[in-house]
Amino acid sequence: MPRVSIGMPVYNGEEFIAEAIESLLTQSFADFELLIADNASTDRTAEICREFVAKDSRVRWLPSPVNRGAAWNFNRLFFESKGEFFRWSAADDVTAPDFLEKCVAIFDQKPEVVLCHCHTSKIDAKGARIGQYDLDNGLDVTNPVLHLRFRAQILPRHSCVHVFGLIRREILAKTPLIGPYVSSDRVLLAELALHGPHHVIPEYLFARRHHEMTSIHLDERTERAEWFDTNKKGEISMPAWRVVGELGMAVLRAPVDLGEFLQCDLEIMRHCKYRRAALGQDLKQAWNYYTGRGKN
Repeated sequence: MPRVSIGMPVYNGEEFIAEAIESLLTQSFADFELLIADNASTDRTAEICREFVAKDSRVRWLPSPVNRGAAWNFNRLFFESKGEFFRWSAADDVTAPDFLEKCVAIFDQKPEVVLCHCHTSKIDAKGARIGQYDLDNGLDVTNPVLHLRFRAQILPRHSCVHVFGLIRREILAKTPLIGPYVSSDRVLLAELALHGPHHVIPEYLFARRHHEMTSIHLDERTERAEWFDTNKKGEISMPAWRVVGELGMAVLRAPVDLGEFLQCDLEIMRHCKYRRAALGQDLKQAWNYYTGRGKN
């Protein structure tokens, strides 16, 4: 039974997946399993994955004959995993050799921490560093006050890179994981914050790759909605409203007292005010769709 499980979802990742896998297999902390969920790739992804399976017994390849969307592919990795701690790792990112070692050490030292991550670099398609993510941009994720941690996840605009941090399995199992809708990673991070503080290692141990094929370049209401769930093709999408509803459900599920429950509801109202333009755009798009003036 490995202490750590790493889940790598992939679809047509032949260009970068070998480098991503190598950065994981060379970790100084070796007690882990690596599960690769191939979402019906049509390129050389399967061939590359099978080569790593043959070389390292810690690697498992989970192919799928049908692409059912990113949310399904992310979540099946968790259900197939066995480790005490779990981490998603994208097939185009790079992890420093001591990332796992330092994250596990934090968990062993601080039992209250539910998620551990680090400062994150931006790299381009060739692996050159082009910037960094300001993880501390209003993200008070370590605050001992529950509703302030919740606020930190839902009010500022942030990149959600810490969804690729190491997470306590027992806490992650209490959530719906990655939902089949846009920005479900933000909702998951907010729900995890309701269970305990996050920890940020002040070192650049993770590199997020920017290239033209990443999902952030897709249209939020059409292409990204379908990227999360292929069943959403052609359907009307109201991502901003969906996030509001899911945040409310997260608070209802969380082990919070009445005072914190009301404070979290107030934070959701603040989120609505902050996102009022997007909420209004959702309504406009839906009206146009159902009145025949356009789709999505």
